[in-house]
Order: sequence, then C-alpha cells, then structure tokens
Amino acid sequence: ELPTFLTSETAFSVVLTGENRGVAPFYHPWRLELALLTPTGRVATRIPLRTDVRQFLPGVIRLEEEVMCTAKPGAYQLAIGLCDPATTLPGVKFGNELPRVNGWTVLTNIEVRAKA
Repeated sequence: ELPTFLTSETAFSVVLTGENRGVAPFYHPWRLELALLTPTGRVATRIPLRTDVRQFLPGVIRLEEEVMCTAKPGAYQLAIGLCDPATTLPGVKFGNELPRVNGWTVLTNIEVRAKA
C-alpha cells in the first residue's frame, strides 16, 4: 500500500507486504531503506526504515511505518533497498519482477508536491 503522491516535509505511511520463501533471516543489522530516485536514477533522498530485518523469518512479512518525505517537489521513482552496511548501497536482489535501478528495486512512480 503506497501513497499516490507525497508532500514535501510531511510524514507519510508505508505498508509493505512480502514473503520470505524459506530464506534464512539476516544475522547482521542491514538497513532497509526507501529512496526517491530522479528520472536519471540518481538518489534524491534516502528514507531509513526502523524495521529490523533480522526478524524477517520465513513466511509473510508485513511492515508499517510512518516516515518523513524530505525531497523537493518533482517526479520520482519510489524504490526500496536492503543496504549493505559496508557500502551503504543496496546489496540484495529481491525475488520479484520489479525493475531495478542502480541496485534499488522500484516500487512505483510518484510525485512529490510542495507543502501548502
């Protein structure tokens, strides 16, 4: 469940559901992050999630978080990545058919609007 647009400098809710199909959980605290990517694939902003990926046991995974949009108004791709602490870059390819840009898995196109 993703918003249809975001408002700059405003919190928004993210609800993500997935499935761990028999893969062992992470033993290290890699960081799950959202990113807003520009049309050229550059990261405009990163949004760390509080979720502890070491708790992702086999089965259905659901996370709900309220996060802040700090990006400037414009058109972006909303993406997600599981970031390697050694490089701070997404280091895991999720088992789905979603497109990837520079390691980030693109969830949807999204507009960021100016705060009124």
